[in-house]
Amino acid sequence: MFGSLAQPTHHVYSCLKYRLRRLTDPTSAEWRDIFRYLHGSNQPAHKIRVEVQGIYALSIEPNSPNDYQDWIHARELARLQAYRVDESTAGRAARHRIDTKRLLLWHGTPIHNVISILETGLRTRPPNCTARRAMFGKAIYLADASSKSANYCGSQNGEEAVLFLCEADVGRGRVMHEQRCRGGDIMIQDSEKEKRCVQGVGLNQPAGWKPIRWRIAAAPATSAGEVEMVGRNTSL
Repeated sequence: MFGSLAQPTHHVYSCLKYRLRRLTDPTSAEWRDIFRYLHGSNQPAHKIRVEVQGIYALSIEPNSPNDYQDWIHARELARLQAYRVDESTAGRAARHRIDTKRLLLWHGTPIHNVISILETGLRTRPPNCTARRAMFGKAIYLADASSKSANYCGSQNGEEAVLFLCEADVGRGRVMHEQRCRGGDIMIQDSEKEKRCVQGVGLNQPAGWKPIRWRIAAAPATSAGEVEMVGRNTSL
């Protein structure tokens, strides 16, 4: 009777929104670039060091629900209507490419949140959840420094943790802020639909960005060159 039931681990995996593929070739461009990004963006000021235990590629089923992408499209449509612009399909596509800026950024979270993220994706905190260290208001927080995100994993010295490297469409128009801003999400809403995110401007900034050299499975981007990551040289 019980022989036909799925193993608990396999059952949980089959319910997830994402599929995992372990990168096993350390000579591949994908593995090497991620490894360099992890260590090259580790900043001494954050006082944390990480060692790679494994790198996994997460892929999502095509045409899966994407609340953030839907939000972007809704804002673009509202902006077009506000300006009463009658664009062709080609014109809208060209303008979307101009507005789009896709970056690979880190996200750190306690390990007990990982299954939830794999099931539903990254989400802002629910209304009944107490915000901690929310510098820019209600948001999904990403960083160009692996050590910055690693500090949000809540792991102690020697413990294992999970860092997500996310393809994020941050847009070319961003609210730039150097200090704590609790109402960052309100600033985005009040930006006349021109801004997609708040960029915290710290003392240490990447020296440059470069296109990635591999294709992200089932990602919204049409080619690898449309997604960028921090270049090898960073200002630490």
